[in-house]
Amino acid sequence: MSWPTGSSTQAGEALTDHPFVAATPAERATWNAERTRVVNSSDPDAWCAAATAWQNLGCPHQAGYAWWRQAEAQLYVGQSRAAAAALPAGAEAADGHAPLLSHIRRLALRARVPLPATPEATPENQGQAKTQDSHGLTSPELVVLRLLATGRTNAQIGAELFISPKTASVHVTNILRKLGVTTRVQAAAVAERAGLLHDQRASGG
Repeated sequence: MSWPTGSSTQAGEALTDHPFVAATPAERATWNAERTRVVNSSDPDAWCAAATAWQNLGCPHQAGYAWWRQAEAQLYVGQSRAAAAALPAGAEAADGHAPLLSHIRRLALRARVPLPATPEATPENQGQAKTQDSHGLTSPELVVLRLLATGRTNAQIGAELFISPKTASVHVTNILRKLGVTTRVQAAAVAERAGLLHDQRASGG
């Protein structure tokens, strides 16, 4: 087999017709981004470069993964407005990849970022929605309740949801009042019996 002749740039352009060679820059960008996540703090710009590279190659799931990591990194450094743009892009790209979409929806729920509507309601999930609404809990309160039920403290809930411990405490107080209980253990028990601890949107159901 003979290789193309000419300058190195021309040869590289000719080789991009090969799928594995074409993906090399995107793989390298993802590797660089993963290194920032492991070595120090995840770099939003590195993940953005990876997402763009995969998008340009027409690989939506790989791009969706990178957008998810980009939004995650942005949230941890306080760039919530930027994350609000990356998460919907990631959700759209992750269509058809249930595990990835679940991760993206969970992060969006924690960050209170609206995503495209979930599939049309069925009698089953409509019934679940009515059960949740009967307690008067808001969407943020449901998220806090699910974390509360795992034993997390207010400080841990705040860190998980990118809110202050004081705000988490207010949510917990409201949850206890709406559920008619006085302790966190009682709240978890009531929530379990009422089916409030399962997040259908995040699980992709």
